[in-house]
Amino acid sequence: MDPAKAPAPAPGGGLAFLKTFDANVQAKVGNLTFKDVEIEGVALDATLQNGTLTVRDASVADLAGGQAKLAGTIAGLGNKPSVDGSFDVRTKDPVRLLRLAGVTPPDAAARLGSVEFQGKAKGALDATSGGPAGGGSGRR
Repeated sequence: MDPAKAPAPAPGGGLAFLKTFDANVQAKVGNLTFKDVEIEGVALDATLQNGTLTVRDASVADLAGGQAKLAGTIAGLGNKPSVDGSFDVRTKDPVRLLRLAGVTPPDAAARLGSVEFQGKAKGALDATSGGPAGGGSGRR
C-alpha cells in the first residue's frame, strides 16, 4: 500500500475501542506464579464507563516480598488520555523486586533494606506530573 494513501490513525491511537463498551470488573486471585515467583492476593476492582477507567483497587498483597496498591482514574481513553491517581509500593527486598521487573539492581540496592514509595500522578499521559519527585514520598 502506498504510505501516502494509508488511512490516518484513529484519534486516541489504539485505545479508541475502549469507548465502545462499558464494563465492571471485580476480580481476586489467591495465588499465581510469574517467572517462577509466587504472587499472592491479587485484586482488581474497576469500572470502564464512557471512555473513563476508574480503578478503586488494583493491589498485590505479596509480590517478591513487596506489596503494591494503585487507585485512580484514566479519563479520555480513545481521545487524549489523562490520569488522576495514587500509588503505594512497599518492599522488604528491593533487589528481588527489581530483578522480577527485569531491572539489574545497582550494588547499593542490597544495602537499602525496606523501601516504600507513595505518590500521586495527575495530568495528560503525555505530560504527567507527580510521582516521587513531584508530590510523592519515599522512605527507607
